Amino acid sequence: MNKLKFSLADVLTVLAALTFGFVCYLSVNFYTLGNTVQSVAAGVFTGIVLGGTALGATLFKRTNRNFKTRFKCEIAFLVLFAVFAILFACVPFPHYFVVSGQKAKIQEQFSLAVNQTEEMFDNYEKYAEKRVKEYEYNLSEAINIRRGKIANPSLLKKYGFVEEGNPGFISYPKQKDKKIESLHKALPHSDSLGISFDEMKKSSEKWSSDVRKNTKGWESISVVDIVSIIHIKPQEWKGKLIELSRYDKAKGEIVEEFKNCDISATEVEKYFTTLSNPKPLTIGLAVFAYALMLLSYFISRRSTKTTIGTTNEGGKFDIKY
Repeated sequence: MNKLKFSLADVLTVLAALTFGFVCYLSVNFYTLGNTVQSVAAGVFTGIVLGGTALGATLFKRTNRNFKTRFKCEIAFLVLFAVFAILFACVPFPHYFVVSGQKAKIQEQFSLAVNQTEEMFDNYEKYAEKRVKEYEYNLSEAINIRRGKIANPSLLKKYGFVEEGNPGFISYPKQKDKKIESLHKALPHSDSLGISFDEMKKSSEKWSSDVRKNTKGWESISVVDIVSIIHIKPQEWKGKLIELSRYDKAKGEIVEEFKNCDISATEVEKYFTTLSNPKPLTIGLAVFAYALMLLSYFISRRSTKTTIGTTNEGGKFDIKY
């Protein structure tokens, strides 16, 4: 019966150490914004150190020989356990709970980035539509002036119309339609730049959906993946939209590049990379985990053969443990 009891306690020690190490892995993963190597190393190190020292002290306590030497080793392992327990209770163990406790603020920052990105694409569509309409209006004005027989050939020349009597002349309305079509195609797509508005918008919609899904469900690893790109993708799309808006081949058009694309920097990283003092809750959780790790040690019986911690009175050893 005792063997089963000790065996189960040993398993509990291992499970508690593994769980503690996993939480430390998540904490370092938050702090490093997804550095897998450092996160795994931290999780493995904390689990092995705490589990190893707890089990080591337990095994030395159960020894049936070399009592003095192994008693010193037992004490050394307990001291090491205590030192590392205090250290890990301060960092990195609490960080996961500190970050998770600010979930609402982090989700708010994610929502801000998503909303700004969606608004940016909507604004570019409005920008392109307005620009095409203004150019169409100016072209129509040039045609109307010409039809009204008002002598202003410079206006037609400004917008690149081929006037009657010149080679390649086609009707002014057809010339206008071709110019409008060219501008209408150029603003959302550029072969030379390799940029397509439709592809970018489709990609942004998938990105927005993924951000909302992962932040709402608060999947610890997925959330970190989002943090690392929350600024990169919107800024990349912003730059490409501005490049598209610089199209200046529409003759006579006064080009004003796209500016209504406010992608302000969110402060979401600070919630992940700022360490803070452990709270009573995290200290309590750490102490509970340590108690489980040392449970096997506390319930293990010291051999009655040892004179460590005993007094010989009346020819008998009275065990003090």
